[in-house]
Amino acid sequence: MARIVCRFVFEGEAVAKGRPKFARQGGFVRTYTPNKTETYETAIGMHARLAMRAAGQPLAADEAVTVDVLVERKPPKSWSKKKAAAAAGQPITGKPDADNLIKAILDGLNDVAFLDDAQVAGLTFFRRWADADRVTVEVRALHAEVG
Repeated sequence: MARIVCRFVFEGEAVAKGRPKFARQGGFVRTYTPNKTETYETAIGMHARLAMRAAGQPLAADEAVTVDVLVERKPPKSWSKKKAAAAAGQPITGKPDADNLIKAILDGLNDVAFLDDAQVAGLTFFRRWADADRVTVEVRALHAEVG
């Protein structure tokens, strides 16, 4: 039986993990995460922290977890109302890539919902058209059964 570590809804557009940027400082090259990605990961972490505080379910450092992610996007403004209504609930494919969306969310959960995303034993991801942009995340701790 899995217990919920945290569950939250982020109201806003999902952001894909951006490629690292490089800047020269003196004789050195510095690598940094793009601002949009860093802001999004911080917001995901803050939502998770608040949800964990409300749930009161801390996670053990060696505990395996599963993560369920639902990304919902509102249709582009260029779509007709009829096309947008027909798309509601339908799956989304294309850019941004699912793995980049997941990476940004898991990195935002690092050191908050779990120590490191290496603890993630299972992951479900789905994205669909909806009436608003939002991301729903649920992290569950898996209890090892000793037989």
